[in-house]
Parts: sequence; structure tokens; C-alpha cells
Amino acid sequence: MYLKAMNRSSSDDFAAVQAEFRRRSFIRGYSSTGKNQYGCKYPFSGMLFCYNCGAKLQRSCWGTGKTKSYIWKCTNKALNGLDACSAKDVKEKDLEKAFIRAMNRAIGGERAFLQQLLENIKTGIEQVEQEFTIGS
Repeated sequence: MYLKAMNRSSSDDFAAVQAEFRRRSFIRGYSSTGKNQYGCKYPFSGMLFCYNCGAKLQRSCWGTGKTKSYIWKCTNKALNGLDACSAKDVKEKDLEKAFIRAMNRAIGGERAFLQQLLENIKTGIEQVEQEFTIGS
């Protein structure tokens, strides 16, 4: 048995780690001034981006009482006005309907989903059994 020398330099590792930090910082919403005030309290938080400028969308309440509803709006537009971004707000109900429609299309019916789930479970069990017999 022998050990192979590592082919990667520490500077490559450092650059990869820094790139990952930047990626995660963008996802979480950190800015140069500190943590963004918008957390991940809602199902769509951190996953929606403006189709016009690419900024994150934030959830906002629209109306009061019986007419109260929620919308998702561009943070760039909310902070800097219409000159910064001209994207329209998206109603949360429309987002929910679109998400459900997409999930139903992805699943393709309950029977097909359950059949695929059973096949995946069987494959997983077979792999564990093979690993167990190889390890014995």
C-alpha cells in the first residue's frame, strides 16, 4: 500500500473556499454592512429572484382587513425605486398555485410517484446488502 501525493495546492483550496463563502453569502443575503434584515421565515424566502435585475424578492403585506394579501417584490425596486427596477410585484397566491402545478407535473401522478419511490427503496436496500456482504 502507498500514499499518493495530493495534486491540489493550498492556494487552490483557499480560492475554492472563498468562492463558496461568496456563494453562501449571496444566498443568505449578507451585505457589506452586515446581515440582511430579511430572514427565511416563509417557504419561498431566499429562492425567488427578480426576472428583471436579478435581486432577491421580499415578501410584503398588501392591504388591510378583508383585502389583506401578500406579494413578493424586488428588493432593488423597494429600496431604490422604479428607476432601479421596473419589475412587477408577484402575488403569493399565484406563486403557490404555480408551485403546486409544477410539483404535480414533476410527480406525474400518485401511482407513478409511489412506484418510483418503491424502486428507489429496493435499490437502496440492495446496495446496503451488497456493502454488508462485501464488508463481512
